[in-house]
Amino acid sequence: MKKKTAPRTEHQLPGQFQDLAPYLAWSLPTERERSAKRQASTMAEIKALYDALLPRMEEVLPYLAQFPPENIPVDVQNLFYRVTRVSRLTAISCFPTVSSTCQRERI
Repeated sequence: MKKKTAPRTEHQLPGQFQDLAPYLAWSLPTERERSAKRQASTMAEIKALYDALLPRMEEVLPYLAQFPPENIPVDVQNLFYRVTRVSRLTAISCFPTVSSTCQRERI
């Protein structure tokens, strides 16, 4: 059974996080979609996302903690999906330069 999620509204984030709007394309609801987005992106695009989100994490995480997972507003979902992505960006934190012989989907 598929988990129900509220419909996402493009270009919607909580007010204090509007500066992260250029990265809404990364706000994907499933791990499979987020993984496909990462694999289809260049390392420069991944690093730009990482560099934009990492400094904001101390502000973002307590903000997200206010909302029960079963009743999270759409704008907050967009922010949550983005944070989920940055927390898994092993490609940047562990492999800043990857050999061309390494399969991208394994990172």
